[in-house]
Amino acid sequence: MVDLKIKVRKFSLILIIGILLSSCVKGFGKKHENGNLEIYYTESVGINYVESLSQYYAENNLIGDEKHSIQLTTDTEQFLLRLVSLESETEESKRNLELLEKDLANTVFKDRKFKIQLCDAFFNPKKG
Repeated sequence: MVDLKIKVRKFSLILIIGILLSSCVKGFGKKHENGNLEIYYTESVGINYVESLSQYYAENNLIGDEKHSIQLTTDTEQFLLRLVSLESETEESKRNLELLEKDLANTVFKDRKFKIQLCDAFFNPKKG
């Protein structure tokens, strides 16, 4: 009887963890994959932008050897590309992001406003 209660508790715990994890992933948006690149995108973003961004990453050798995720979304004014950054910024990395932002604005987003945001692993924008 005690064994059954332990099994039920373990199953319940696993079920709850699974639900929590799946709800977190759904909050990132739909997912488009290209090799090791995962692009999460929200409903406000057309699939044509997602596919163009994916192609840009492939053509410019920006898809690394390990899985990495980015998120494409919008706010009331512009497209936002959220990049996970776990390291502190250097002057060189800031300059590289500016160049990437400018190139993406010209090639993928053409006539639309566009901005890159550095985020934590949950796509929450970093302060500062």
